[in-house]
Amino acid sequence: MRRKISYAEAVRLLGAPEHPVVAAVDRILGGVLFGGSVLGAAQLLGWFDAKVEFIKVSHQLLVKMAEKRSGLSRHTRTERIQAAHAVIVVVAFFEAVEQLKLPVSVRELGIARRQQLTLVGLTRLFDGTWPMPTPDRPYDSIVGELGFQYRDSATALLELVKAHAAWDELDETRQARLEATVARAGTLAVEKYRELLVRAGADYPELRFWFQLGDSQSTSRALGRIESLMTGLLVGGTPDVRRAELARKYRAVLDGPLVEADDRLPGVVIPSLREAYVDPGFQVAPMSPNAAPAVLDWWRSVPRRDDLHRYLVGYFTSPKATELPLLVLGDPGSGKSLLTNVLAAQLPASDFLVLRVELRGTPADGDLVDQIEHGLRAALHENIGWTELARSAGGTLPVIILDGFDELVQATGGRHTRYLHRAVRFQRERADLGSPVAVVVTSRIGACADVHIPFGADILRLAPFTAEQVAAWLEVWNRVNAAHFAEGTLSPLTPEALLRFEGLAEQPLLLLMLALYDTIDNAVQRGDDVLSRSELFERLLGWFARREVTRDEADRGDRELDFDTDVELDRLSVVALGMFTRGSSWLSEPDLSEDLAALLEDDVRMRLAGGEAVLRRFFFVQRAEAVHDGQTLRSYEFLHVTFSEFLVARFVWRALTSPAGDVLYSALSFLPLSSRRGVLTFLTELAAAGPPDPALPGRVAALFAEALETRPRQAYEPARYPQPRRQAVYALNLVLLGVVLTDPLPVADLGIADWHRLATLWKSQLSPAEWAELTNVLNLRIAPDRTMALSIRDRSAGLAVHPGSLPGDPVLVTHDHEAHFVGDPVTNLYRYALEPFVGQGWNAAQVRTVAELAAAPANRAARDRVYVRSAGNPGLVLDFLRTDQDADAGTFAKLLETPVGESAAFAALLYDRVGRDGDTVAYLKVVRELWRRGADPNAAPAAVLDAWLRLSEADVEIPASLGLPDLPELVETLELGAIGDVRPDLTRRVRNALENGHIEEFVENMRQETRHIPAPRSTRPDPVPADPEWGPKLRALDERLERGILSQADYRAARDRVLAEAAPGPSPLGDEPAAGGPTAEQPVFAWSGQNWQQSVRELDGELAAGTISADEYLTRRDRILSDVVGPGAEAVRWGQVRFE
Repeated sequence: MRRKISYAEAVRLLGAPEHPVVAAVDRILGGVLFGGSVLGAAQLLGWFDAKVEFIKVSHQLLVKMAEKRSGLSRHTRTERIQAAHAVIVVVAFFEAVEQLKLPVSVRELGIARRQQLTLVGLTRLFDGTWPMPTPDRPYDSIVGELGFQYRDSATALLELVKAHAAWDELDETRQARLEATVARAGTLAVEKYRELLVRAGADYPELRFWFQLGDSQSTSRALGRIESLMTGLLVGGTPDVRRAELARKYRAVLDGPLVEADDRLPGVVIPSLREAYVDPGFQVAPMSPNAAPAVLDWWRSVPRRDDLHRYLVGYFTSPKATELPLLVLGDPGSGKSLLTNVLAAQLPASDFLVLRVELRGTPADGDLVDQIEHGLRAALHENIGWTELARSAGGTLPVIILDGFDELVQATGGRHTRYLHRAVRFQRERADLGSPVAVVVTSRIGACADVHIPFGADILRLAPFTAEQVAAWLEVWNRVNAAHFAEGTLSPLTPEALLRFEGLAEQPLLLLMLALYDTIDNAVQRGDDVLSRSELFERLLGWFARREVTRDEADRGDRELDFDTDVELDRLSVVALGMFTRGSSWLSEPDLSEDLAALLEDDVRMRLAGGEAVLRRFFFVQRAEAVHDGQTLRSYEFLHVTFSEFLVARFVWRALTSPAGDVLYSALSFLPLSSRRGVLTFLTELAAAGPPDPALPGRVAALFAEALETRPRQAYEPARYPQPRRQAVYALNLVLLGVVLTDPLPVADLGIADWHRLATLWKSQLSPAEWAELTNVLNLRIAPDRTMALSIRDRSAGLAVHPGSLPGDPVLVTHDHEAHFVGDPVTNLYRYALEPFVGQGWNAAQVRTVAELAAAPANRAARDRVYVRSAGNPGLVLDFLRTDQDADAGTFAKLLETPVGESAAFAALLYDRVGRDGDTVAYLKVVRELWRRGADPNAAPAAVLDAWLRLSEADVEIPASLGLPDLPELVETLELGAIGDVRPDLTRRVRNALENGHIEEFVENMRQETRHIPAPRSTRPDPVPADPEWGPKLRALDERLERGILSQADYRAARDRVLAEAAPGPSPLGDEPAAGGPTAEQPVFAWSGQNWQQSVRELDGELAAGTISADEYLTRRDRILSDVVGPGAEAVRWGQVRFE
C-alpha cells in the first residue's frame, strides 16, 4: 500500500525546523509539525481562522523549497514533489474558503463531542488520503476524484456552520444563501487546485509528467525523447565508473543491427535499433480485483495512448516506481525486449542506475537477488554483489529491468506465480534500508494468466502498430536500403503491401520478417491480388525454411533442396500441432522431441538430434529458456498465432491427402478444429487451391464410418482424454473436413442416420466452451422434406455464443439456435411455444416472469407474492400492476421493498392511486415512506400534482401526523413550467385551487414582503426608471403565474429582477451599494408619490375575502404600479435589497 503524506509531513519534508518559512507554518498549525502532537479539532479550526497567513506562508514554502535541487537524491526529489503536491491540495481548499468570505469565524463555531464526527470530511483533507497523481491515470480522472473530496470537505464545513447558534439567527433566505455559498467551496477549490498546478509546473516540472500534461501527440520517432525530457529534471552528478560502464554498454546496443546480417541476402542492410525503433502505442491500467490483463478482450476497455516516452518519464520520477513493479506485457514479437534496451540506454546515468537482466540466462530456482546478481555479473564481467553496487550508486535511483518473465513461467512449468510479490518485498526491503529501487518486469500476455499481480501495480501493454507506425518503420527500411533498390530491379516496399498481412505487420519483428522476404523478388508485393493467404504463407515459410536448410552449405540438387525444405516445414507443422492438441500457445522441448518421434517418418527422424535442432534458427519462433538445477529448460512459441494455425491446417491437409489414416486420427482426436476458426479458414483455402479431388469426400466418409470404433493406444498422446471423447472429437473433425470439401454437405453423404444422437454425443464430450464454438461455426439446415445439410457458418452472419454465458441467464435466441442444431423433436415443441420471444433479446428469467404473472391467482395475497418474487424484472411487474385494479396500498408497500419500488414508473402508479377508491391514508403512508427513502417528487411531477389536486378538490385534508406537504407547499417544490408543457390542465386546476381558498397564504407572503417597506426618506427628485419596458415584462410574469407555469417563489424572484432592471441606479439587486448610496439600514426600495403600499394592501384584503378574482387582482395591482412608476412619474430611488 502506498504511503500517505499529510500536510504536516509534507512541510517537514520540504524544509528543516530552523527555516523561517517552516517555522511560520508550524506556528500557525499550533506546533503540530515538530512538537509531536496529533492534529485535533482545535488545531484544525485554528488553521481556518488563520487562513490568510496560512495561505501566504504555504506559497512561500512552495517557492523557497523549489529553489533547492542540488545535493538531492533522485528519490528525495520525488518525495519533495509529492510533498509539494500535498501542500497544493490543502492550500487550494483554504484559498477557496477565503474567497467565499464566510460571515462566521470558524473558531466561534466550537466543537461539541457529538459534532466531532463531522470533522471526518475535513480532516481527510489534511491527513493525506487524497488521490495522488500517477502517470497511468488521466489528469481529469485525478482532478474529478479530488473534486469529490473537496465537496465532502465543504459539506463537513457546512455541517459545522449549521451547528453554530448564529445559523439559527438567520432567516431562511440568508440560510439558503449561506448554504449555497459554502457548497461552492468544493467547486472553487478544484479551480484553485488547477491554477496552483499550472503555477507549480515551472518549479516542479515532474508534476507535468505525473499528470501527463503537455504535448501528448503521437510521435513515431521518440527514441531520444526520454533522455531529452529528463534533461530538465536531473538532480544528480557525474556517474561513477560502474554506472558509466553500464551506460556505455546499453548505449552500444542501440547502434547494433535489429538482427544478425545474412550473407545470403547480399546488399540488404539491416537497420540499427537506433534507426528503426518506433515508439509503440500502449495501454496502461493499475491492477485491481476486476482486472484481467491476461485476457485480450479486457484490454478493449482500456484507452490506447501514443505518448510512451512521457508516461515513462512520469513513472520513473513518481513515488509509485519505488513501491510497486511495472509489468510490461505484449504479444511475442511486439517489442518488449526492444523497449527494455531503449529504456536502459536512455535513462540518464546521472540520476539512474539501470541494470537489465535477461531472465532466460538466470537460475530459475534462485531467488530474486540471485537472479539480479547473475545479470549484474554478466553485464560487468566481474564478481560484484547487488548491495555493493547499490551503495556506490549515491543519490541515483536503481532501476532493475527483468526481461522475459514469461520464459521463467513457460520453461519451469508454471512456477513463479508470486514472482511479482517477491519483487514488491524486495522493493520494500530496499526502501527500509534507505536505498529504494524501481523494478520493471516484461512478459508475454498469455503467460500471466495464473500470475498474482499486486494490486495497484501498473500494467502496461504494448499495442500493435498502427498504419502510421508501419509507414514510419518502413521509411527507415527503404532509406537504409535505397542503394540496394537502386542497383537492382527491386522496388521499395510500400505500406499498402504490408498492411494486407492482417496482424503480421502490426508486430515489429514480424514486420522485419516480411521486409526480408520482400528483398528476394518483391515477393510481398508481387501477386498480392492473386495469392490466397494459405499460398502466401506456404511461400513465406518455405523461403525461410529453405534459407535455414542452406546454412550448412552442403551440396544439394534442386530436388534434394526441395525435399529438405519440405521436411523443415513438416517439423514446424509438428510444433504447431503439438501446441494445438495440448490447447496451449507454447511447447516444451521434451514434448517437441516426443512429438517429432511419434509423428514423422523414420528417415526424417534420423536427421534430427533433438527438439532444439528444429527451431533454433527460425526467428519467427520464440524460444524461452531458463536454468533449473543446472539444466537449461526450453520452450517454443510462434510469434503470431496465424503461423500456428496455417501449419496445423497444412499438417491436417497433407495427412488427409496421404494414405496414413492413423496419423490423421492422431492429429484430430484431441481438440475440435472448430475451436480454432483460423485453421478451418486455411483448410478451406487449401482445398480450393488446386483442382478438386473427387476421391477425398469418399475418403472422409470412409474414415467417418470407422470413427467411433475403439482403437489401440497410439504413440502420439500429447494429452490424456477418455476414449469416448477422442472418438467423438475425431468424428466431429471428420465432419468438419467433409464440410470443408463440400459446402453445404448433406449429412446423408456421411452415412449419418440419427443426427440428434450424434450431436448429443458431441455435447456430452466437449467442454462448454468447445460446444459453444461448434454451434457457432457449424450450421445445420433442415429442408421441408426433413433432409439435413451442414455448412460453415459465416462469422458475420453467425450467432455469437460467449463461453462465459451462464445457464441461469440464457439468452433465448442463442439457445434456440443450439436446440435447432441438436435437432431434438421434443425440444422443438418448446421452441415453437417460445418462438414469439426468440430474437427479441429476452432471457429465460423474463419469459418465466411473464408466464408466472399471467397465471397468477386471483387471491390478493398470492398475487402479491408473485409480484414480489418477480421483482427482478421491474418492467414486467409494472406492466401487470398497471392493469391490476385490485392492487391496494398493501401491494405497493410490499413492492416498495423490492427493485420495483426504485423506479419513477412505480412512483407514478402509486400517486395515481391516491385520492381514488381505497384507503387514502394508507396510500399516503406509502408515499411518505417512498419520499423518506429519497425519492424526488419531481421524478413524476405530473402524477404527484394530480394526486394532491384530487385531494384538494375532494376537500380531503392530509393528516398532519404524516408530515406530508399540503398543496401550496407541494407546488413550491415542483417545476410547474415543465408540467404545463405536458399537462396544461394541471396548471389550470392549480390556479382554481389557489383561487378557491389557498391564495390566502400567497397573499400573506406578499404582505410580509411589503410590510417593512417605509415611505420615502427624501423629497429630492429622482431619475426616471432605467428600463421603461418594465410594465410589459411584469404583465408577462403575471400571465405565467395565472397559467400556473410559475410557482409563487419563482414569480416573486422574477418580479424582483424586473423591478431591479427598471432601477436608474448602478447597483443591481443583491450587490453592494454604490459609493454614496443607501446603507444596509435603508429600505429595500422606496417610492415617491402616493402611498402605493396602502393601496396594494387593500387590494390584498379584497383578494383574501374572495370579493375579487385572481385575474382582477393582477389587473388592478398592475394599474397601481403603472400610476406610480410609469412614464411621467416623479421618481424611483433604489437602495440595497435585504431580506430580513
